[in-house]
Amino acid sequence: MDRPHHKFWPARLPHALTVPATSLWDNLATSARRYPAKPAIVFFGRVFPYAEVQRQAERRPRACTRWACARATASCSTCRTARSC
Repeated sequence: MDRPHHKFWPARLPHALTVPATSLWDNLATSARRYPAKPAIVFFGRVFPYAEVQRQAERRPRACTRWACARATASCSTCRTARSC
């Protein structure tokens, strides 16, 4: 099915994405276990190792369930456990 935006779509890119076999969460956990000190993200010269990224990612759902979604609207958009968002 052709969509209107496809005529502007770069030729080198596919029109559909394939769903990966593993989740982003599983990939992060595996990388943090294998390479805890290796840089996962480098942002404006600041280095975030895999272990730290995983720790921060695990803190987000806990914070989201502790606070009301009205107070933490920005956090709830990435929350895995908050059902009322």
